[in-house]
Amino acid sequence: MKSEKLVNMIYILLDNDRMSAEKLSKRLDVSVRTIYRYVDTLSASGIPIYVSKGRNGGISLLPEFKISKALVNEDEQINILTSLRNMRDLDVENDQTLDKLSAIFQKNPVEWLKIDPTIWSKSNTQKIILSQLRKAILDKEFISFQYLNSKNEFSNREIYPFQVVFKKNAWYVEGYSLERQSVRLFKLTRLSNLNIESNKHLEVKGKPWLTAKKQQADSVQQIQVDLVFTENLKYRVFEEFPQEDISQIKTGEYEVITNLNEGEWLITYFLSFGKGLKVIGPKALRDKMRTEVEKILINY
Repeated sequence: MKSEKLVNMIYILLDNDRMSAEKLSKRLDVSVRTIYRYVDTLSASGIPIYVSKGRNGGISLLPEFKISKALVNEDEQINILTSLRNMRDLDVENDQTLDKLSAIFQKNPVEWLKIDPTIWSKSNTQKIILSQLRKAILDKEFISFQYLNSKNEFSNREIYPFQVVFKKNAWYVEGYSLERQSVRLFKLTRLSNLNIESNKHLEVKGKPWLTAKKQQADSVQQIQVDLVFTENLKYRVFEEFPQEDISQIKTGEYEVITNLNEGEWLITYFLSFGKGLKVIGPKALRDKMRTEVEKILINY
């Protein structure tokens, strides 16, 4: 109880230039004598608190200990509080920070944006995984897990995680894969049995994961694609491509000329549009699509 009162006293003083012991005692529901004991306790703990006498005297924190509300405007305050509130939805323990800044700004978070990491079944598994990943990334630890790949096979993976990414309606972890010796993205819904491997693999020569992320970012290649979609796929076209890259042609179809990252994923992605997509170019990509369709036809 005492520690909670001390913290609340700091919050009050952060939001006020000076307060009398009498006013503080009423706010904290303790005696004036207890307030002065709190001052001694905080001072002994290194908090720059002081008492001034006289008509305009009172208890204050030194200016350098305060965060001036003038540093951030109204919109910025809302942005900060909303971000902290959403981080709490991800099970990040920041309640004290949120309460402290709410007291300084004298406002509650505006919940205009909500981040929900749970899947439609409302399982909390993904929230637990996000919490584990946060710890591993901040502590610079390796993680191990089982992963279901595109061939429907489970495999054991070990990575050095860099960050969690929300991309195209799904959560991913990006990290350096020891197996592939390069940076990879792993979809969280395909991941299970995650463990943090403290101080593992630190003996690996050169520690390539420390430089791999920048090298990967620099080496990502893109190709320009020319695609034509039937009119009934309009909703997906505008959902998944920049509007400035989309034009409606005379047939009523939609042509998309845009740049996409190279990779095998492109074929699978394009096949998800079914017969509603024609790949116009480049020719090499068009040929790959034809080959993949011919493989599929063998099953029918």
